Amino acid sequence: MGYPVEMIGKDTKLFSIIGESAIESKKESLFNDIFKEKDLDMMVMPLNIRNDDLGYFLYNFKNSKVSGAYFQKEYWQDVCHLLKDEIDDEAKVCGIVDSLDVVDGKNRAYVVVGEAISSLFEFKDKRVGICGDTPMIKSALYHLKQKGVDEFIFYDDIIERTLELTKIIDGCRYDVIRVEGSSFETDTDILLLDRDDLSPKGNSKVINLSLEFDKIEKEIAKIKTREWIENG
Repeated sequence: MGYPVEMIGKDTKLFSIIGESAIESKKESLFNDIFKEKDLDMMVMPLNIRNDDLGYFLYNFKNSKVSGAYFQKEYWQDVCHLLKDEIDDEAKVCGIVDSLDVVDGKNRAYVVVGEAISSLFEFKDKRVGICGDTPMIKSALYHLKQKGVDEFIFYDDIIERTLELTKIIDGCRYDVIRVEGSSFETDTDILLLDRDDLSPKGNSKVINLSLEFDKIEKEIAKIKTREWIENG
C-alpha cells in the first residue's frame, strides 16, 4: 500500500490510522513523531480502506497484528454503526467512534475527540456558548460537564435540537437562546461552533471546530499515543 514496511521490525508494536486516503494524508507522523521522541519500538501505519471494505476490515481487526487504530473523520459514524455492540457509553451518546483497541482479544470502540477539545482550551469557570448539535459537540459536552464550566449557553434556531445536548450536561447550569436569522449575538467567554450556516457576533472567543480540526487531531494523537504507551 505504499508504506515503508522495511521500517517495521519483528518486535514493533503496530497501530493504524485508517481512512479513505490515510496514506496520502501523512497524518501518521502526528503519532510516530511522539514514538520516535520517546525512542519506542511502536509505529502507526496508514491504511487506505474503502467504505465498501470497512465492515470486513473491522470484523477481522481483532485477529490482526494491529493493537489499536484511529479512524479519520469520514468513518466515525460508519464505525459506530458497524460496531454498535462494542461501543462505550460516550460513543452511544455521540453516535461516533474514532478509536478502536484490542483488549484481551476483544474490540474496545470509543471516542477521543471530545477529550481532545476539552483539553485544548481553558473552560473552568467560563461561560461557554454552544452552537451545533453535531457528534463532535456532543463528545465535547460529555467531557466539559466535568471541567467546572460556570454556565452553558445553547444557541439554535430550533430549540428542540438542544434538548439532547442539555441531557448530556445534566446537573450543570445552562440557558437556551433562540437564534433568529443567519447571525446571532453572543455574550460568553468561549463559543464552540460546529455549524457553517450561522455566524456569531459579539465578544466571545469563537472556536470553530471545523477550522480548528488540525489542532484537535494533533491533540488526539497525543492522547492516543499516551494511552497506547501506558497500556504496553
